[in-house]
Amino acid sequence: MKEQYYVGLDIGTESVGWAVTDTQYQIKKVHGKALWGVRLFDEAQSARDRRGFRVARRRIQRRRQRLDWLQEQFAQAVGEVDPGFFQRMEESRFWEEDKRGEVPLGKYTLFGDKSFTDWDYHHTYPTIYHLRKELILSQQPHDVRLVYLAIHHILKNRGHFLYGDMSLDAISLDKGVERLNGALEREEADPLSTQRLGEVREILLDHKIRKTAKKAKLLELFGLSKEKTTTTSVVELLTGSKVSLSALYGEEVSSEELQKLSLEDDFDGVEGPLLAAVGDRIELVLAAKEVYDWALLEKMRDGEQYLSFAKVKVYENHRHQLEQLKEVVKRYGGEDCCREMFHGTREGNYPSYVGKDCKSSRCDYDTFCKYVLGKMKGWKDADETTKEIYARLERRDFLRKPTSKDNGVIPHQLHQMELEKILANAQGYLPFLSQRDESGLTVAERIVRMFAFRIPYYVGPLQSGGPHSWVVRSGEKIYPWNFDQVVDLEQCREHFITRMTAKCTYIGEDVLPKDSLLYSRFMVLNELNNLRINGKPISVKLKQDIYTNLFGKGRKVTQAGVKKYLMVHHGMTQEDTISGLAGDFQATLAPWRQFGWLLSRDGGAEMVEEIIRYKVLFGEDKKLLRGWLDKTYGDKLTPQEQKQVLGVKCSGWGRLSRQFLTQLFHVDQNTGEAFSIMDLLWNSNENLMQLLSGRYTFAQQVEEYRKRKQAEHSQTLKEYLAECYASPGIKRGIYQTMAIVREIAKIMGGPPARVFVEMARGEEKDKKGKVPKSRKAQLVELYQKCGEESSPLFEQLQGEPEGNLRRDKLYLYYTQMGRCMYSGDVISIAELDSRYDIDHIYPQSKTKDDSLENRVLVRRELNSKKGDTYPISGEIREHMRAFWTMLKGKGLISEKKYQRLTRATGFDAQELSGFIARQLVETRQSSKIVAQLLEQTFGASTEVVYVKAGNVAQFRQDQRITPDGQSIQAGECKGKAYPQDPLFVKCREVNDFHHAKDAYLNIVVGNVYHVKFTCSPANFLREKDNRYSLNRMFDFDVQRGGEVAWKAGESIQTVRRTMAKNNILFTRRASIVGGGLFDQMIVKQGKGQASIKSSDPRLTVERYGGYNKLTGAYFCLVEHTDKKKRVRSLETVLLMYQKQYEQDPVGYCTDILKLHEPRILVPCIKINALVSFDGFRMHISGRTGSRIIYKNANQLVIEPIWQQYIKGIAKYLERCKVAGRELELTRFDGITPQQSVQLYALLLSKLENPRYGVKYETAANTFREQQEKFSTLSQADQCRILMQMLNLFANNAASADLKLLNGKAGIGIVLTSKNLKNYEGHRFLLHHQSVTGFYEQTVDLLRV
Repeated sequence: MKEQYYVGLDIGTESVGWAVTDTQYQIKKVHGKALWGVRLFDEAQSARDRRGFRVARRRIQRRRQRLDWLQEQFAQAVGEVDPGFFQRMEESRFWEEDKRGEVPLGKYTLFGDKSFTDWDYHHTYPTIYHLRKELILSQQPHDVRLVYLAIHHILKNRGHFLYGDMSLDAISLDKGVERLNGALEREEADPLSTQRLGEVREILLDHKIRKTAKKAKLLELFGLSKEKTTTTSVVELLTGSKVSLSALYGEEVSSEELQKLSLEDDFDGVEGPLLAAVGDRIELVLAAKEVYDWALLEKMRDGEQYLSFAKVKVYENHRHQLEQLKEVVKRYGGEDCCREMFHGTREGNYPSYVGKDCKSSRCDYDTFCKYVLGKMKGWKDADETTKEIYARLERRDFLRKPTSKDNGVIPHQLHQMELEKILANAQGYLPFLSQRDESGLTVAERIVRMFAFRIPYYVGPLQSGGPHSWVVRSGEKIYPWNFDQVVDLEQCREHFITRMTAKCTYIGEDVLPKDSLLYSRFMVLNELNNLRINGKPISVKLKQDIYTNLFGKGRKVTQAGVKKYLMVHHGMTQEDTISGLAGDFQATLAPWRQFGWLLSRDGGAEMVEEIIRYKVLFGEDKKLLRGWLDKTYGDKLTPQEQKQVLGVKCSGWGRLSRQFLTQLFHVDQNTGEAFSIMDLLWNSNENLMQLLSGRYTFAQQVEEYRKRKQAEHSQTLKEYLAECYASPGIKRGIYQTMAIVREIAKIMGGPPARVFVEMARGEEKDKKGKVPKSRKAQLVELYQKCGEESSPLFEQLQGEPEGNLRRDKLYLYYTQMGRCMYSGDVISIAELDSRYDIDHIYPQSKTKDDSLENRVLVRRELNSKKGDTYPISGEIREHMRAFWTMLKGKGLISEKKYQRLTRATGFDAQELSGFIARQLVETRQSSKIVAQLLEQTFGASTEVVYVKAGNVAQFRQDQRITPDGQSIQAGECKGKAYPQDPLFVKCREVNDFHHAKDAYLNIVVGNVYHVKFTCSPANFLREKDNRYSLNRMFDFDVQRGGEVAWKAGESIQTVRRTMAKNNILFTRRASIVGGGLFDQMIVKQGKGQASIKSSDPRLTVERYGGYNKLTGAYFCLVEHTDKKKRVRSLETVLLMYQKQYEQDPVGYCTDILKLHEPRILVPCIKINALVSFDGFRMHISGRTGSRIIYKNANQLVIEPIWQQYIKGIAKYLERCKVAGRELELTRFDGITPQQSVQLYALLLSKLENPRYGVKYETAANTFREQQEKFSTLSQADQCRILMQMLNLFANNAASADLKLLNGKAGIGIVLTSKNLKNYEGHRFLLHHQSVTGFYEQTVDLLRV
């Protein structure tokens, strides 16, 4: 029998740490190699950018297709008049000598007639809108080419389709306000009055009124007060003002990217963050935007029926206003100012605004207005004309262009109206427009069909049979006029949603619509079951009463509403408090109210659920839904009832399936009754998380269901992950993890006994780079919000140094307004340390919660008296309730903390079980995916144990060191402030070994918890010996059934010896790069590395510019002839030529790289492949010119005490970044000039080490020369230089910025020449590593 072993895993989005130990926590060794290591990889990106490019590409392709169809309709008629017309248009991008045509094309782009050239055309029609206007007004014969150009412009820029098939008459303020009121109703907000919409229209369209005045008048017309509500915030949005999301939605909305919103901003740029922050509630903003866009459109039309008429008017106004501006600038600003404003390429001037002769320095309208206002400031009141111009510029109503970003609000209906009018007039003199084909449509009708043709997003690619195609169609060719006959839209929609519908978080079945009857009932009950009164759960009967009589109305329920109901009907008093909720209830039974009229019929509930599902499937496509309704329920629903169904808003999907909620059962052991999750949500006060705890069997039912499903459907790892609810970043980590554990099993000759899994939280990465508010800033903001600016305490707070508030005692002092939380006595700052302690409200021994939410500052004797008991004594609760309520009302303590303080009941066995389960049970889907894959891979012989990162972090923190070097647990320190053992300090700035050490500690900590509590905390609590203390787990022996998981005082020595080692394997994932072929920006002629269109040899980079920054897919080693000598070089295989290279490597080297007599020696060297140069290890990273860029692949190893010091430096610099200034160092930082100088010398000695000296000799010389200067720098600058030095040792392509030392940046970039002839006599090796690094093969690049 093989020896048992454990595997620990620390899985992140950019790394996997792993470790293999025996059952005594000794790292296993095989063939002299210690089996623990780190695997680094680049984080996988979401498909958002790629999808954006694909959507843009399809949009351009489909626009091209429309224009090709249009050209086909006009080809014969135009060819009879001008055979070269279309060729001139097609060749217009080329220089005259490069043009090709069946007839001479000449120098002109459009018209080359003797009597009518391009110059005549542009003189007659300064803009395309002038031509469109003439063709609308005139029925006189016009050149067919002019008609084509006008229609070409309309089909190319056809406006948005947000209003669907609505008529122009339906796009009105009345309809917009009606839809906006529907959105406000769903937000439970007051609607806008529709009594005085005529006056509202005038205000919205009056460009002379400022935003504040406009808001005041609109509030009056809508019958609203000035009080800040959702409705008043909507009114602010309509004026273009900035509105905070929290004010708009009436509650705190958390979004790092977007705190305020204005409809004047580019909405495309904020729509993503807004959707992420508010989800489906974005409908409110979209409805407000509809009204705002209507006003913008009406201003643009300026009373004109046709858009072109309004655009011509803008052009004429622009020309007149330009003359005015030139005159006043010349008169009051002088010749120099006039020249600067109207000539040259200065940022913000007129040429840069209109794009005249300044392609490289274009500016937007707002920048231009600011520029002119700045120039006019000194003479803005010189006369009436300057006053008017200045005022109009401030209102952004001067020198508008016919083309601007505001054109995005133009609906296609306006363009279509012009198109139909132009075609109707043209049919009078162009007979071909009235000719019919086999479809029965005239050419004019086909053109209108082309204009209106859109491929619905749910149809997808039109080529059937592909892996990413789901279209249901016949084999006939698709045109705009036969699309509905060829494509089955209803089937396409269902197939699309089936592909896109997420799977249930727990059992992998299709999720329910968020607005389904079942899911909305679940959401309400799951939230309602958390309700507490005076800290105690309410009875099931009372819960059901609240559900029926409050939620049953289908409206939003507030805490105040619940309290009022309970006071009226159930004897609740004003002094009683409601807790257990984060604000008002979020869930409602709106679908039950909206479909109440249908639910009373036989089979009504099933009908409603199916209707809701199809409403979500069909989305906003009411035409499809109407057809489905008529086909499915035409005999059961009248036309009026169908219309009512269409008016109900349903969107989005939930996270759970019907099978999970209703078809998994817990069987009561006493009665034999079976209960589903929905049954128990109704008949108990348990929420979903409690139902999934050890008290019920639902968790086991979920596992069995998944195993049955997996047995029925055998899947590859790729297929399995494709169906999982996990981000691309998590999936890549899982791929790497599975490769690692399989290789470990191969090395060890069998599966592990236990695998301990910890997965990094995705939000940690999201927080990286985001600057949180300092504690002082948070407190100042809170005091200001609650009106305490005039209090002496606020004055004292403002004078408090930032660093002092890092002390939890002082921070709690201010959140408690300077009073003891258990007595209410005023706290003396001078006695803070001598007379006051921090107490844990929930005892740490039971909950392990050390957050500020669970801590209060109290008198020492009261803390001693309370001890380890809970709840807080009734005497203290009654005495302090009013004070606690006041603090909660001011936002100084949270609802959660308030609930813990006021609760009157102790912990029952279920709660205690839950507290333990939190240390053992993992709820995140990503961790479950890994566990399921491990179970599939190794079967029942391997136990998968979840490890909480917080437990490992606490274990690290709890390891202390005495002055004589003895190891001791924090729980044994008895008030002595022993520092953390440096061996357990995690310092990310030094090396990447902490991932492997975390994996090792996952084994240690995870096994202790696993053995202590087994898999069932509930069973543990029923045992005879069930003593435990969560905050002192490692102070005592832990054993069960003869298995010793921890021997107090002994096991820690094994762990310390292991943590002191650094014999850790290190690998990095090498890959072939995909994605964009090059930088998307086309550079000017003579620049660039690739032509704009490689298929046309005329489009040379020298004449037409091209694309820059070509992406390299990977490298290859090539031998070739250079100056009659055979040489070797590392050459890039460019992504855009990758297929060509793989089909004909020699041809690629000859034709693209221009190499002579090439021979491929190593065909593929992936990005991040490991190479070594004279022993210096590095990962090949990229290229710059003829040089190769590398990442350092040597992990820095220094004494643990210095890692602790470096961590302190990193924390200090982070605090400076948060504060936005250089902060004073305090004794808490533990940073001194003497130690910094010593660390500088230590790092310098490392650079001088032969291993690093191979590539860092120059950097080492620089640091040696500047060593004396370093000692003269300020402490903060010394910290910055030390962090820059550490950049050189980091395992990435970073360099050191030494401007503070010698004025230079970019020191220490690791480079080699691509030409290997320079390295004769050296060792240049390519290392092929397995995923763990246990197996390795080398290739000599100089001799292969």
